Amino acid sequence: MPGQISRNAFSIPAGELVHGVPAWECHVHTLFTDGEASVLDCVERALDQGLSRIIFTEHTEPWKAKRKGWFTQYADEVRMAAQRYIGEIEVILGVEAPANDFVGGLEFTTEMLDTCDFILGTAHRYPGLDGRRVRDLSAKECIELEYATLLALSNNEIIDAIAHIGGTCGLYCIDFPEELAVDVIRAAALNGVAIELNSRYHSSLDRLIRICVQENARVTIGSDAHSLGEIGTAFRGLQAIFEAETV
Repeated sequence: MPGQISRNAFSIPAGELVHGVPAWECHVHTLFTDGEASVLDCVERALDQGLSRIIFTEHTEPWKAKRKGWFTQYADEVRMAAQRYIGEIEVILGVEAPANDFVGGLEFTTEMLDTCDFILGTAHRYPGLDGRRVRDLSAKECIELEYATLLALSNNEIIDAIAHIGGTCGLYCIDFPEELAVDVIRAAALNGVAIELNSRYHSSLDRLIRICVQENARVTIGSDAHSLGEIGTAFRGLQAIFEAETV
C-alpha cells in the first residue's frame, strides 16, 4: 500500500534512460473498466513483449466501471497473477485516480488506497467544471484548469506519478503550453512525484524526456494501454528514441 513501498520503486531518474530503457509497462486498463482484455491476457502479452514489469492502473471513476463492486475482484486477480508469474514478470496493483479538487483530493475509495501499491494521479475531468464538459471550455479556461490540476497533483503526497501531463487539454481543446509543463515537472521533481512518459498522449517523447532530465525528474513508462496490442508501446518508442541517438 502507499507508504509501505517507496515511490522510487516504480520510477527512475530521467537521466538514466540513456543507459537503458527499463522494460516496463506502467499504465494498463482491463475489462474491469474501459480496457479490452483480462488481467491474465495482459500479463501474457507483456511477457511476449519481453517486459519485466506490468502495472495495472484501472480507472477509479465509478462511471468508468463495468459493474459496481468491481475493485475487490480486480485486486484479487492482479494479486493472483503476481503470484502465478513470480520470477517471470513483476505484476503490480495500481489505479489511475483523477484529482477532484485543487488541494490534493483524489477520486478513489479507502479500499483502493489501502490495497494498491501504485497510484497514478491524473487530470481527467477538471475540478470545478460544475457540469460543463472539457470540450466546451475556451482555450484559456482549459489551459488554466489543466495547469491548476497538475500543480495540485505535483504536490500530492499520495500519488507515485502524474499521468499524461497536458494530455486532456491537448485532446479536447488546445496544446498545453510547454512553459507550464516545465513548471509542473519542476514542482513534481521537488516533491518526489514521477512524470509519466505516455506514448498515447505525448507525440514528442524525446522533448518531454529532455525537460525531465533538465529538471532532475523521475519518470515512469506508460502506454495507457486499453488493448493487448498497445501494451509495451511506450517502452518500444523510448527504445527507438535512444537507439536513434546512438547511431
